[in-house]
Amino acid sequence: MRVPVELPHNDRLRFAVREYGADELAERAARLLATANETDEFLRFLGGEPAEGVIDGHWPRYWAQSWGARALEQYWVPSAAPAVIDGLDHEAWRVRLGCARLCAIHGIPATGSSPS
Repeated sequence: MRVPVELPHNDRLRFAVREYGADELAERAARLLATANETDEFLRFLGGEPAEGVIDGHWPRYWAQSWGARALEQYWVPSAAPAVIDGLDHEAWRVRLGCARLCAIHGIPATGSSPS
């Protein structure tokens, strides 16, 4: 399937839901947040045109993790909570910020430690 990378984020997510279903999208987004690993196609759905930078190694993998967190704002599964809590201690501020937003949006107790 050709991923419509040129579309805005929400439109790409709607295409991804058609491809995977809402629950699978959320589960894969949580796995991406936790591991920074997913298929190139999935990265393109979540990251759009900038996903190529992560895929080819020019951008750090934490960008993909932040995209996983962003997708979880709209498509949520409770099993994502441990990845979100772990992400509060991530070295990249973008991932920590995404996880803090998820805690606020989904009512997850923010138990991460503050960076030193």
